[in-house]
Amino acid sequence: WPIGTVPTGFVRQHITVDGKRHSTLAIDPEGSAYIKSIYDTFLDEEMTVQGMETHFRRNGIKTLNGCFFSQASIYRILTTPYYCVATEAVYDYWEALGCQMDPGSPREKWDGTQGVMVYGRRKKGEGGTHPQKDKSEWIVCLGLHKGFIPADRWLAVQERFKQNTFDKTMKYEIPLLKGVLRCKCGGRMSVARKKKKSGVLSQYYCLKRQRQGVEVCDMKAITCSVLDDKVLDTFREIEMDPSVIQRYAKKAGPEKKRLDPQPTRQKISACEA
Repeated sequence: WPIGTVPTGFVRQHITVDGKRHSTLAIDPEGSAYIKSIYDTFLDEEMTVQGMETHFRRNGIKTLNGCFFSQASIYRILTTPYYCVATEAVYDYWEALGCQMDPGSPREKWDGTQGVMVYGRRKKGEGGTHPQKDKSEWIVCLGLHKGFIPADRWLAVQERFKQNTFDKTMKYEIPLLKGVLRCKCGGRMSVARKKKKSGVLSQYYCLKRQRQGVEVCDMKAITCSVLDDKVLDTFREIEMDPSVIQRYAKKAGPEKKRLDPQPTRQKISACEA
C-alpha cells in the first residue's frame, strides 16, 4: 500500500516478503462490515447514489468519522477496487477496460485468495488537484491483501454504473436562474423536475430540502417559471425606465480610508536588514 489514507474497512499493517518490509492492508472487521452494508443498500434496495445520500441523512447514518455522507463519498466507496476479491472475472473486467495488466499477476493467479491493486490512476496536478489518467495508463495487479466484497457483488455495482450513462443532449429548457439563485441557507439552488401522469412537466428551484430533508433547510421549493417571470418583468421595467434600477441596486457604503503603506514598508525593511 503506497503512502496515503487507508480506505475504510482496512487498517495498515507491515509484512516481510523475501526479506523486504512492505506496507499492506489488513481487513478491519468493524469497518469492513460497515462497507458491506453500503454495498447491500445500493444493490438490494436498488437505490441511486443520490437516494442513498438522502436515506442516510434522514436515518442518521454517518461515516465512521461522524460526518454525513455525500454523493461523492458514496460513489467513491462503491467504485473502490481494493475491496473486491480478485477472481478471473474481475481480471477480465479490468482487461476489458484497457488497463495495463501486470505480467507478475497472470489471470490464473486470480483465484479469489487476494485483493486487487490499481496504480497510476491519477496524475500530479497543480493546486492539490489530481486529474484522472486515461485507463490505458492504469496498472492493475494482485495485492498482498485480501478483498472482502465478493467479486459478483462488486461487478454488479460497476455494471449498474455502466448502465447509468449520461446523455449530454439538452433534454429540458434551462431555467433562467439555474446556477445563480441562492437559498436563504446560503446554498445554490438546483433544478428538480417532476412529470405528472398527464405528461405535464413541472420544474422547481430547490436544493438541500429535497435531498437532505427539512431539518437541514426549511425553505420550500418554488416553481421555476414563477420566479423567472418575476425577474424578466423586472428587467422589462428597467428597460422601459433605466432609473428604476436604483430601486434594486445596493446603496454605496462610505468610502474606506486608504491606509498609508509607509509603516508596512518600514517593517519589511527592518526584517530584511
